[in-house]
Amino acid sequence: HRERIIMEQRLTERRPAALEVLVYRNKVPVLTGVTRNVGTNGMFISTSAPNELPERSFVEVEFDLEENGEVCKCRVPGWVARRLGEGIGVTFVTLDSRGRRDLQRLLRRAGGRLPQWRPDLPPRGVL
Repeated sequence: HRERIIMEQRLTERRPAALEVLVYRNKVPVLTGVTRNVGTNGMFISTSAPNELPERSFVEVEFDLEENGEVCKCRVPGWVARRLGEGIGVTFVTLDSRGRRDLQRLLRRAGGRLPQWRPDLPPRGVL
């Protein structure tokens, strides 16, 4: 029931995606996980250590993507929107052109595509 409520609060659709990620806080890797879903505004990361990161903390999520036979390390900035027993929800902050390109590649891999870019809405509940 809780997951349905959370999904109804999202601004954009998320696509199922299983991708290994490394989460950084203050430029230091703090946990590993696997994405459960990803969208233009965020992702859910399944991890055994969701309590390592407090809600509202700034993070960077790193993942590897293969393109034209080469593996590229990609990193997108965000903040921890929520912690659940099985992982964390990360909301992306405004992305630069490289972050946006990396996210587009990730979404293509997940079978989705980005709609027309629009300015991000400010995170709700964060002062």
